[in-house]
Amino acid sequence: MAESPVTPPAADPPPLDLDHPTPRQRRSLRFRVFRALVIALATFGGAIIGFVVTLAIIVAEAQVGRFIFALEDILAFRWEVLPVPLFAVAAFQLARQRPGTMAWATVSGFGGMVLGAVIGAGVGSVVLAEGVGPWAGGVIGAAAGLVTGSIAALRIRHVPKEPIIAAGAGLIGLVAAAGFAVFGATNLLHVTPLDFGEVGGVPLPAPADVDAAVFLLGDAGAAEAGTSPLLDALGADVERWSAGLRRDSAVAVVYLGDIVYPVGVRDRDHPAFVVDSTRLRSQVDLVAGPEALKHNTVGLFLTGNHDWGNAVGDVGIKRVRNLQEQLLAARETGPLVALIPNAGDPGPIVRDLRRNVRVIFIDTHWFLQERSEAMHDQFFGRLRNAIDGARDREVIIVAHHPYFSAGPHGAVVPGYYSGGLDYILKRTGALVQDLNSPAYEGLLGKLRLAFAASERPPLVYAGGHDHSLQVLTGAADFDPRFNLVSGAGSKVSAIAMGPGLVWGGEQPGYMMLVFRKDDGVDLFVVGGDRQHLTCIGTDDEIRKCRTEGVNAFEIMYSASLLGPSKRPRELTPVIPDSLLLPDSLAPGTPWWTAEGPVGGPIAAEKDEETLRPAPVAVSTRVLLHSRDSAMTTFGKSYRAGPVRRLIAGELNRELWNTPVKLPILDLDSVGSGLHPLKIIGGKQTVGLRFAGRDGLEYEFRPIVKNPSKVLPAPLRNGLAFAVLDDQMAAQFPFGAVVVGELLEAAGISAPKPVAVVMPNDQRLGKYRAMFAGRVGILALNANEREDDRPGFGGYSKIIGGESLADKLRDDPSATVDPSRYLRSRLVDLLVGDWDRHAGQWRWGRQMKNGVTEWDAIPEDRDWAFVRIDGLVGVISRALLPRYAGFSATFPPIHRLAETAAPLDRLVMSGLDRGAFVSEARRLQGILTDSLITAAVSTLPPPFVDQQGDRLINGLRSRRDDLVRYSEDYYEYVMRTIEVRTHAGVDNVVTFERSGIRRVRVTLREGGEKGTIRFQRDIDPALTRNVVIHLDPARDRVVGNRNLPLTVKLVDVNKKRDRPEEEVALR
Repeated sequence: MAESPVTPPAADPPPLDLDHPTPRQRRSLRFRVFRALVIALATFGGAIIGFVVTLAIIVAEAQVGRFIFALEDILAFRWEVLPVPLFAVAAFQLARQRPGTMAWATVSGFGGMVLGAVIGAGVGSVVLAEGVGPWAGGVIGAAAGLVTGSIAALRIRHVPKEPIIAAGAGLIGLVAAAGFAVFGATNLLHVTPLDFGEVGGVPLPAPADVDAAVFLLGDAGAAEAGTSPLLDALGADVERWSAGLRRDSAVAVVYLGDIVYPVGVRDRDHPAFVVDSTRLRSQVDLVAGPEALKHNTVGLFLTGNHDWGNAVGDVGIKRVRNLQEQLLAARETGPLVALIPNAGDPGPIVRDLRRNVRVIFIDTHWFLQERSEAMHDQFFGRLRNAIDGARDREVIIVAHHPYFSAGPHGAVVPGYYSGGLDYILKRTGALVQDLNSPAYEGLLGKLRLAFAASERPPLVYAGGHDHSLQVLTGAADFDPRFNLVSGAGSKVSAIAMGPGLVWGGEQPGYMMLVFRKDDGVDLFVVGGDRQHLTCIGTDDEIRKCRTEGVNAFEIMYSASLLGPSKRPRELTPVIPDSLLLPDSLAPGTPWWTAEGPVGGPIAAEKDEETLRPAPVAVSTRVLLHSRDSAMTTFGKSYRAGPVRRLIAGELNRELWNTPVKLPILDLDSVGSGLHPLKIIGGKQTVGLRFAGRDGLEYEFRPIVKNPSKVLPAPLRNGLAFAVLDDQMAAQFPFGAVVVGELLEAAGISAPKPVAVVMPNDQRLGKYRAMFAGRVGILALNANEREDDRPGFGGYSKIIGGESLADKLRDDPSATVDPSRYLRSRLVDLLVGDWDRHAGQWRWGRQMKNGVTEWDAIPEDRDWAFVRIDGLVGVISRALLPRYAGFSATFPPIHRLAETAAPLDRLVMSGLDRGAFVSEARRLQGILTDSLITAAVSTLPPPFVDQQGDRLINGLRSRRDDLVRYSEDYYEYVMRTIEVRTHAGVDNVVTFERSGIRRVRVTLREGGEKGTIRFQRDIDPALTRNVVIHLDPARDRVVGNRNLPLTVKLVDVNKKRDRPEEEVALR
């Protein structure tokens, strides 16, 4: 048998060689994809190599005195960026021809970069400038190692052929790029703002004690009039102080550079000139108000690096001259403004304030350019002469660049850097605008030499540059004693806690130096809300934003820098021991209130935990500017995103964010003059009671409530409180004003509320800090006078709602006007006010034919016109049925009537269905369409615009349905009838059948044959329970067995201290 031929085994496919693939490998899809990926990654890697080389060139140039003036310069075409496209193109070409070699070069280059960075950091720390040396050396060494390693790999003939090398190279490139980007991107992290707590301070002095006031505003170059709350707030301050000091040039605004962003004032034929000139004019107008013009208030402008166009030489000088030309043109129209020093002149320019202060102005950006040593020496020689010439005057130096800073230009701060480039350039001192750059360090070093040569450091060095508010102290003997950074005019950046930082604010604002006639110098830092830095949107949105933004500006920090007779001060933060200082004015108290005795701490009146004041709505600065009225919101916002609005509801959130114009309470005119008596409330609202010279009392209750007391103590700071507090937005601010109009029309005597702003008046005494600037409701306190004259409503006696049952029991002849009470309750139902428990009522006594009659006086309308929607509204119908919103239709009656049911049954158990219907029809006739419209129109106009139609249409619809609803109300109240016996006599309550389905209940005083005090025929189909309040020792119940209803007996002796509980007898 012939043997079969043996088939030789198939040869193994040749290994993949990326540089020399076989024709078959070249045609495979796998290879094509892999090769395309390698080329893309190689091109990207080449660009990274070029970028690192560019970075190294910039850093190296900085070490020999050539800088970039801003990070934006990197985006412009400079020769230093040429390595980026060159290396990218070279890598692309190489990857197309030899992808394997390119992958190996990437791995080798990365290794060389790591080794070069380590060596360079060590060398840099020895041969380069202190501080930046290791970083600069590391960057230069890394670039050198990267290039050397990559080129060396390309020269090797036998490159490893494993595809894993290419994959590793791609992974290294991606990780390196991502790591570099994230390296400096600390703005991606959560940044916790610095908290300096509550710090002590000094009150603003009265104008009579002040010789001059200087405002310090820096870096406002992006602010524009009409969209900047800061400009509005500072303009108002300038006007106030100009009017208060009433002397020529007693007030000045010093603009600390960066007046026009982004690159100064461009030429007239430039498309951006209009924007540049508008931003400049917005700042000029700060000293162009009526009072400022009248008293020659001065505006002094210093240049910053942006005003030089972030440039040097002729380009920078041209921008500064454009700025000066615009200021000269503005000066011709009235404002007293000037550029100081002049264009191209570094200064110093000297201005003496009275006999004790010299202010020196210098242009620091001039120094940071490439100048000869001779020019530097000439500049600092003049500066030393200016300081020495001050003699015994204190020196204040004003410039754009700060002496110290805890902001991004002076420290590595969180929340600022975007990308590793910015971070590394700052660390290496390559940005001339940073304090650690060799040029900036040279400026600071020569300033220190000048201060040391004069043997007396300046009192204050004020600058801007960093977009924050900072107060720092000097570090060495000849450093300025106080260093101020006021650069938050139109931008805000973070700060980092560091040595010498006394106070810092990451918020828009400005500073004010007050020069007192007793030779003292005080500092006041005014800060606002960074959320209202710039207002954009519709006209209404801008108007609201500006109002909220202006109201947010307050004195955040104040200190005495120089005491009377030039006694030096030390800045140390002070934490007050309590909310109010018992022996002095609160920090930052304005000069328009006279200093008076403040009295003891409020905590002596109530539990300190109770005293949670409402948020300030109108700042003391605004109260100073307008004595009669103020445009404001409520000091608390209930903003919510789409998810929260879906779950918690729209509520009345927009009303709480809507600015309205409100009168400021005049303590002289109301009640012939008001003075505070005591704190009232304390559960959800902390209010203040006043005594008027007219003998009546008045009560002020803030609009904003704190619902924490509703919750158990462990839940008052968590999620439960946050949810409950958010639901406070359901309330309708000033809804009580509309209800007051409706009650007055219905003939119900009730305190008529007025919406007001509490002034910052010294007559508030110890209550001033707790109530000044709050928005609230002022109304008469329904009470009698202390003398024999009738009190509120003409009543000689007024009692609280909880006392009515006892008064009726103690006086058998006393009565209540149930029809009047019913009419008031129908108004409650009409406006949707479900919170009408006994504590919301007072009762006024009047004598009719020698018999006491108690009239209802309704109070407190917090829940009228509430709006409840969202998923919470749906859930509340089942879990909290009384939490009902206002709409065009009535909700089921139990939702509105449940809270007031005990009081309803006390007062109205004797009324029949006809009485309810009759009062409803009477009210329908009173509340005409025009009256409802007029009542709603008493709301602030913005409220009427937003929700006027909803309220008017809802009230009209409910009014038309009131008769039907009154019958539902009648049936709800009559489910339980209350019978109350009288004290001091023997009472008998008898039950007897009255027809087939009715039961008659009778209350007799003095035994079974005594006087009938109450009698009613009951329909068991309607009434399910009869509750008898009696004294079991004297009173009897007869016939209460085998009835088609339930009879409950309540011992009045056991419930007097808890009037809302029922305790059944057995």
